[in-house]
Amino acid sequence: MAIIRRVYLWAFPWALLSTALAIPAALSADETSKVEPKRYALLVAVTSYQHAEMNMPQLQFPEADAQAVGEFLEDYGYDVEYLLGPQATKLAIEKKLDELADQGNEEGTVVLGFWGHGVEFESTSESMFCPFDTKIRTVVDARGKKLFDKDGKPMIEPDSISLVGMSTVLLGLRVSRAGNRLLLADCCRQSPNRARGRAFGSRTELTDLPDNTAALFACSELEQAYEDKEWGHGAFTKCLLDLLPTLATGDGDDVNSITSKLKHNVATLVKDRSNGRDRQTVNPITSAVVVNLKIQPKSSMPTEITNSIGMKLKLIPAGEFLMGSSDADVAAALRAD
Repeated sequence: MAIIRRVYLWAFPWALLSTALAIPAALSADETSKVEPKRYALLVAVTSYQHAEMNMPQLQFPEADAQAVGEFLEDYGYDVEYLLGPQATKLAIEKKLDELADQGNEEGTVVLGFWGHGVEFESTSESMFCPFDTKIRTVVDARGKKLFDKDGKPMIEPDSISLVGMSTVLLGLRVSRAGNRLLLADCCRQSPNRARGRAFGSRTELTDLPDNTAALFACSELEQAYEDKEWGHGAFTKCLLDLLPTLATGDGDDVNSITSKLKHNVATLVKDRSNGRDRQTVNPITSAVVVNLKIQPKSSMPTEITNSIGMKLKLIPAGEFLMGSSDADVAAALRAD
């Protein structure tokens, strides 16, 4: 006669049972209401551009920066996708931004990161990221007349039609399902119409950002992002990488808590490295709404293994469950006999 036995799984935090026999442990109402946060990052970086003019000045570490940030996020549960170098075309970037509608959930986080050249034009307030296949055009005045530099050479600039605008980037964040959104941008480029570079994102305001979004831009107006061979990274990314582990080991993992340190550390690093000649001021745009990275280490224990005889074993949480026939089943069997 089949009988019911209450089985306890308490020897280990997780118990291994054959997937063919495993019966899920009963969950409390609080446990069933919990939803696993979905974490996703899209990291875009270009070190060398298709057009030779875009490589003056030549960048050194955008792709190394993106990969280092990605490796950290992967270690803390993120699904990371990269568009690096020739992969980072305008079409590919905009396609991935459209696909953010399928990424993240209310409990999770979506991170967008950009490393490379960025530009802002005199005629518009929008920041634009320069993809790998950025095209070049001659600079003209309001009457369409070509402009020349101090050496008498025609001035050139990235063609805005070939760039990825900030509005497109922010729309991608807006359509994502994530309850927490973070934009990282370590990029700027000298504008052909100014003596100094104008930082990518310097004109972005809090009202431009989607809800529950924070943005960390590498530098402020009239500044350029600094990088150095000794670090193997840009100043912004180096300091960010130094601070990210503190979020994983501290009491919280909200982005707002590191902005002051990030700003101070980057300014100090660049000042010391350049003997006070250069300045870089991180431009964080955050609100009272706390944006969490939702970082947590991946479990070192596999969720499923196969033993030496080919039996598949699955991890089941500690708890209890009923195994066997119910009273009704037993009664029905007796009547059948």
